[in-house]
Amino acid sequence: IPTDPIVWFLLFIFGIFGAIALLAFVKSIKTGLISINLAIAHASVIVTAILSAIFFGEILSFYQYLIIIFVLFGIALLSFDQKSLLRFNFKKFNAGAKYAFITVFGWGIIYAIIKPIALKIGPYASVFYPDLFVISIVFFIFLKKGIDKKEIITKVLTKKTLLLILLASITSFSAVLFTVKSILVLKVALTFGIITAAPIVTTILAMIFFKEKITKLQIFAILFVMVNVIILTVIGG
Repeated sequence: IPTDPIVWFLLFIFGIFGAIALLAFVKSIKTGLISINLAIAHASVIVTAILSAIFFGEILSFYQYLIIIFVLFGIALLSFDQKSLLRFNFKKFNAGAKYAFITVFGWGIIYAIIKPIALKIGPYASVFYPDLFVISIVFFIFLKKGIDKKEIITKVLTKKTLLLILLASITSFSAVLFTVKSILVLKVALTFGIITAAPIVTTILAMIFFKEKITKLQIFAILFVMVNVIILTVIGG
């Protein structure tokens, strides 16, 4: 149990921005394609890199920053629909993109905050407490809106949904634990630069299970991001 009041303050800040980012992300994938909006949301590494440089002195090399800019370029290709890009008309976003950008800033902030929390309370407590604050705030929002018991019984308490929740919980716990362990030995910006490759896995699964169709330009953009992330890991410190 944390005893340092600074840790509790950081956990509270984490909870607020984490809840905002989570709700925005869910909204983005409900209104648009999972593969596209997750890729956009992972541009949060840029926000994390800036905050890490300011508060932790984690200054990356010129080439590392250059690769991050390339990643941003790939994300930009995903943010607009193909017709808008070809016409150089950047007014029309892909569905859900505006919510994905809210997620960018939310995730960027909490990913930077997690390092001082982990240094204070260790990796396992850092998996538990931050998400506990996020879920508590989201639950409070649900309480204010009102909970439909019938909907919970018919949509949540089913075998299929409970199995999906269990699988999501296991994978989420594992991902967060390894992320925290990574940032304890690696620069925060580099850890989340590597995690930017996650949309590749999501895109493949979305195309298989949800029959999502993405354009050749979007496939190129996702692969472009992936290649640059690999380069980032190779030249990483």
